[in-house]
Amino acid sequence: MDTDHSQNASLVAENNRYYLNIMKGIAIFLMLWGHTIQCCAQGGFDFYQNPVFKVIYSFHMPLFMIISGYLFYFSFEKRELRELIIHRSKPLLWTIFVCSAFNYVVTHGIWNLYFDHTISHLFSGSLLSEYRSLWFLWSVLAASIGVAIICKKVQKVWLQLLLLLLWGIVVYAFPNGNNNVYVYPYFVIGFYYARYGERVKKPIQTAVKILSIVLFIILLFFFEKKHYIYTTGLFKKSYSAFENLEINLFRFFIGLVGCIAVLSVARWLFILITAKSKRKLPLSLGLSKLGEKSLQIYALSVAFLSFWLSRIYDYAISIAACNFLAHNMYLYNFVYTPLIATLYAVGLYWLIRLFEKIKFSKILFGK
Repeated sequence: MDTDHSQNASLVAENNRYYLNIMKGIAIFLMLWGHTIQCCAQGGFDFYQNPVFKVIYSFHMPLFMIISGYLFYFSFEKRELRELIIHRSKPLLWTIFVCSAFNYVVTHGIWNLYFDHTISHLFSGSLLSEYRSLWFLWSVLAASIGVAIICKKVQKVWLQLLLLLLWGIVVYAFPNGNNNVYVYPYFVIGFYYARYGERVKKPIQTAVKILSIVLFIILLFFFEKKHYIYTTGLFKKSYSAFENLEINLFRFFIGLVGCIAVLSVARWLFILITAKSKRKLPLSLGLSKLGEKSLQIYALSVAFLSFWLSRIYDYAISIAACNFLAHNMYLYNFVYTPLIATLYAVGLYWLIRLFEKIKFSKILFGK
């Protein structure tokens, strides 16, 4: 009896890990897809108004942060404070500084060498700005340190929440402060859901999930350019205090219901598929593999997608004298850009596997 219970618990844990890796894979693919839509726009249209771009950017980074907070709880439970902070900070800081330097070499270094025939610019002050490019890792680091210290040292939940609210000031002080504060609440939500989620009754959870799906669909019709954190930040001077508050509340709420909606639908599909087939389907397996390497893919995409794709495609359209992919928005959104994003996802995954094989991955990511 105990053996059966242990096997069932192990199976549930394995399925949960597999599901979470799939969700990380979905999130990283959406990031690649969104960046592809942006990089291939090339002034032909305002990508902020692109409907697919709006859907992706309404929730995809909050989704990453909720999953990060959720997974952080299990590390939090296993480790003492000092070990926890070191375990969390070391790989993040290593990746931020070492991988950012690598990205700088394979972007600005090659660019300057090709056009200026010199590497002198490679050692300019702009190298320091490259360390800000992996902004999401700074956000995870800032949130993790705050949650670790406060939730280890303070027992009362209401006091934890109050101190975590005040920690937002510290989060803002990290590089890319606006972006950090934007995603920080989702990390806290993910952490507390992992901690207390099982206490919420199933009917209430189901009702919240269904309501979130409905609200997310409705709110997408009201999502405007001003709601991107990248266009208005946390406070735009041209807006009144009330308008800035409305924008921030809207972007937080649509991000939250969007995350719940996507996680819920994916979970239901996952349960349905696994119930009918004991074998792992190629699509879900592929997304799981991407999810396992999501941090590395994110880090390398800054150079290989965000930097080089836009420049290579700009060169291609200068020859064609037109943005040939953007003639039909349906094909652009649902054929061309997802195909390019898929090629990047597969390419970056195998590049990372190659780096692991030759031990270069440990240099870039510290693991």
